[in-house]
Amino acid sequence: YTWDDHPDMTGLKSALAAMSMIGDEINENQRRDEDDAEKRQQGLKSAAAEVMMCSEAEVDVIALGLAEESSKKKGIYGAAMGEWLQSSLSVTPEVATKIGQQLIERGVVIETTADKNAAPRFKATKSHDYLLLLYGALYADSKLPALNSPKSWKGPSRNAVLVSQCLLDNLLRVVADCTSENGALSIDSIQSKRSFQSFVLSTAELQAVNTSALSKIEQQVFFINIHNLLIAHSVLIHGTPKDLKEWQTLFETSRYIISGHIFNLHSIARIVVGYPSLPETDPSLFLLLCTGTQSGPPLHIYNVDTFAEERLSVASDFLNEHTQIQQHKGTVCLPAICSLWHDWFTLCPKLLFILQPWMSPARRFHTEQMVKKYQDQLVLVFQEPKWDSTMPFKTTI
Repeated sequence: YTWDDHPDMTGLKSALAAMSMIGDEINENQRRDEDDAEKRQQGLKSAAAEVMMCSEAEVDVIALGLAEESSKKKGIYGAAMGEWLQSSLSVTPEVATKIGQQLIERGVVIETTADKNAAPRFKATKSHDYLLLLYGALYADSKLPALNSPKSWKGPSRNAVLVSQCLLDNLLRVVADCTSENGALSIDSIQSKRSFQSFVLSTAELQAVNTSALSKIEQQVFFINIHNLLIAHSVLIHGTPKDLKEWQTLFETSRYIISGHIFNLHSIARIVVGYPSLPETDPSLFLLLCTGTQSGPPLHIYNVDTFAEERLSVASDFLNEHTQIQQHKGTVCLPAICSLWHDWFTLCPKLLFILQPWMSPARRFHTEQMVKKYQDQLVLVFQEPKWDSTMPFKTTI
């Protein structure tokens, strides 16, 4: 006689078998949940990488930055978190504040302050949910209409770069027709022209272009053309900004729907130039981005095959025209575009060295001599933008 023969063992064995099945089911559910979480995480990362036009590894660099920053000194103050978001993502203080609020609401960052009377500190959790932020909320208020959404695009779209070139060419033709001999542009007369109204409707094609198949150089050319197209389109609709505050508002509120995503001017500029927290950032590309002012870079239609030559020509001509060197004062006065993007440029201590290759040989030589002579005492200043409603931008045509 053994315990296996005991009448109660039959029920016990059944119970143990049932418990084992329940345990297996629980483990399977946990594995399924982990797989779903991993897939969701990967999906968010892929979406963020697609919209930001960078690799998924670079998305991780930005995403983990706040977690690393907040791990210092048992958390990060709210104001410091806003400053970190502003500098790392190159957004305005207002957008950085909205981003911070969403991170707190979603539980991505949690408050660690025990004393209610003390300034709140926050710490980032291990969650990567704020990739949603980079994918959606970062690109401004979606309630504002895009300039290319009077109607939806029906049917297939052409090559994305070709679309950007054709649209910019059409707009420049409209501008040329409404520009007087002295260079003055009548914005009111443009808006009533049938050619301009036709151009506005044709921008809907951007809704359907495929940007995911573009190479890196094609992405650069496409988004530079689109940036300059959007700033010109916006100025012709809303008028020229009269001061820095209006310019910043214009860059936040002017937007296109591209490949189903909303892009404003700031987000496009970040795609072109890069993010300050990433190593491949190239601020010299700002020299190709029109600002909607006479003191900004000119409108130019860039091509993939000749982009290197065009970039050198346009950037060099612009930089040489708008850079002043005062050797006796040890001062280099850089173009107004550096003033407009002042917060971004202050993150680049080697800015002068980055811009030197685009200067003329003589100007580059004088700059190098000044750097050797003054070293840390060299002063960089930025010209003030020139706001002119009758001549909002230059062209290379």
